Amino acid sequence: MAIVVIADDEQNLLELLKMVLEGLEHQVLTASNGKEALQLVKSHRPALVISDVMMPIMDGYELLEQIRLKVEWANIKVVLISAASLKRSLLYKADAYLAKPYDIAVIEAVVSRLLG
Repeated sequence: MAIVVIADDEQNLLELLKMVLEGLEHQVLTASNGKEALQLVKSHRPALVISDVMMPIMDGYELLEQIRLKVEWANIKVVLISAASLKRSLLYKADAYLAKPYDIAVIEAVVSRLLG
């Protein structure tokens, strides 16, 4: 079991991902924007962060950047999800990129691969 932070401003998608990951026996913490997710990362040191890209206050790219800046968070895996095309040429790379709408089996496979 791992701690997973999920950030998405769409409540129904947030709840769906939470249900899927809890079904995989992970402890899931949720946030409705990147700033809230960053606070959860600071306080809980998750193994994985799954973040929507387009969110208010702090988007998924900025969240990824903030996580990658901290040496002590180097082992945190990050998955970015977006309905728009994803910028993969960023300075900081995510561990996986998924397009919306996503297939639950794909989410499960990516999480299993990243968390071993």
